[in-house]
Amino acid sequence: MILIGAGTVAILIGGFFLGVQPSLQAAAAADAARQAAFATNQVNQAALDALESQNKKIGELTGDLETLRLSVPSEQNMDSFIDAVDAAAAAEGLVVQNVSPADATAYAPQGASAPAPQPSATATPAPSATPTPTPAPGAAASPAGAQAPAVHTDPSISAANFLAIPVKIGVGGPLDHTIAFVHRLQTGSRLFLVSGLDGGVDGGAKSAAGGSATAAPTAPTETYSVSGYLYVLAKAAAPAAPASK
Repeated sequence: MILIGAGTVAILIGGFFLGVQPSLQAAAAADAARQAAFATNQVNQAALDALESQNKKIGELTGDLETLRLSVPSEQNMDSFIDAVDAAAAAEGLVVQNVSPADATAYAPQGASAPAPQPSATATPAPSATPTPTPAPGAAASPAGAQAPAVHTDPSISAANFLAIPVKIGVGGPLDHTIAFVHRLQTGSRLFLVSGLDGGVDGGAKSAAGGSATAAPTAPTETYSVSGYLYVLAKAAAPAAPASK
């Protein structure tokens, strides 16, 4: 009887090791695999959610890219810029006398210590029927040694991928209209950096031959020259003979 009982126990123990334990190990492995798959699914779902969110903004991002391409194109597109100059001048009642771009040159960031561009001292405001207003008491005047704001530079923009095109634009008309014209160019689709404004009032010319003292002079005229820069992506742009108007 004792031998029979011992044999039964041995059979049960052997059955456990041969049948039950492998099943338990397989179940544990399957559970670990399920947990790993669940964690992987969570990571993939987060990535999918991020892609869906970005896809909803693809129209906005595409519009931003197109705006940037118009602002700094891969070609000089001077004809398009001249059309923009004509439209801005017409809107302000000015006469475009010339648009003269120079050869494109490698871009060089402006030094942080360089002063901000200022209109030339030769520019004379148009004559006005009203006197120049006196600053209100207590108004702060700009100090003579005022520092220009710090210039922001981006190391990703360099001579290796950017070209600058110097441009001069001559217009005829009042100074206030010329300033409004410059503002239109600065806020247009093409990036245009204004670096100078020169010109003033021409006293007019004698209408009679020989310029006799009794001849009535023509009305004074105002002409101004706007200097600035256009920019082009260098990797696709090749400096070409400048267009001129």
